[in-house]
Amino acid sequence: MPCSIPGGLQGSNREPQQINKRPIYVPGLGVQDSAMQPHKKLNILLVEDDKESMDFFVSCFGKEYNILCASSGEEALEYFEQEDDIAMVLSDQAMPGMTGVELLTHIYQKNESIIRIIITGFLNTTDIIAAINKGHIYQFIVKPWEIVQMRMVLSQATYTWKLKKENNELQKELLTQNYLLTQANKRLHTSKQTLRNLSISLFTAREEEQRRIAMELHDELGQSLAALKMQTRIMEHDFLPAEKAQQEKIKSWSTVLRSSISQIIEDVRLLSKNLS
Repeated sequence: MPCSIPGGLQGSNREPQQINKRPIYVPGLGVQDSAMQPHKKLNILLVEDDKESMDFFVSCFGKEYNILCASSGEEALEYFEQEDDIAMVLSDQAMPGMTGVELLTHIYQKNESIIRIIITGFLNTTDIIAAINKGHIYQFIVKPWEIVQMRMVLSQATYTWKLKKENNELQKELLTQNYLLTQANKRLHTSKQTLRNLSISLFTAREEEQRRIAMELHDELGQSLAALKMQTRIMEHDFLPAEKAQQEKIKSWSTVLRSSISQIIEDVRLLSKNLS
């Protein structure tokens, strides 16, 4: 028979085993086994000022989760100075001092990834609006709650928390990869700039070497060829007293030689021009 639990909770002291095996639908994950135990117990912070209600919750879900208990909002906030791996917080709305919405608003500001759930004996429109806008509440649970209902909420919240955690890890990994990619791009840019500077230096050195060669061709070889051409004329003039047949042969050789020298001089001039 159902028993009346102080604080407005109702449920059975013994849970039928078949309830644990009921499948549930989790958005984005499909049908899941509600009895599936987490590989590692998640930390749940239960904030409840009624000790019997607190003890009942622990007796129902203590095997599945590591449950931390606080009797006030102020005490709950102290846990966040000691624990850094709390997955979800379930808080009663009506408590002396800090309300559940106020507490979960503080928690949201400290860590957005924590799943926040309000347990309340009545639904007040003002509280609902404040919870959504300020506390970003994951879900409301109305007293008296049933074990099956609570287990389903906790199971769904567990998967949601795991998805959030995985998403955060992927985002951190993405940021790391983006940083590494940015650094690689910077190194690539530096390497390209170094290569560009080296190419400019090589091109400049090549231009200077070409100009040096052009000047040598023009100044030394060009002048030497011009002098050789002049000497052929002198040689031709010196051999004029020779026999007529010999003169014609000398003139012919001289003409061919001067023509060849002129062609070489022109080639040197063009080569010097191209190099400079």
